[in-house]
Amino acid sequence: MAITRRKFIEYSAIAATASPLLGSTARIEQHRKEVSARGLRISCVSSSANMHDTDPEKHEAQLADARKFIDLASALGTAYVRVFGNKVISGRATMFSTC
Repeated sequence: MAITRRKFIEYSAIAATASPLLGSTARIEQHRKEVSARGLRISCVSSSANMHDTDPEKHEAQLADARKFIDLASALGTAYVRVFGNKVISGRATMFSTC
């Protein structure tokens, strides 16, 4: 994760594209220090997890992926993880309308 700071815009937080950090404790700590040294914080972790799959096996695999990103977000000191839930699959629309 390359971090640069532009003089014409003052940032207080960044979103981290996290896939390259999964499974690397040393890299996670390195990036935490790099972000902090620039006076920034990580506002959220961007995951690739899709929460809209209706196939039980695929859905469970996506949940497992999301859990990895949740652990990573915690290690990076942020409480937010972006996931994809943008497709309402036929049959789920009624489930959402009854909530």
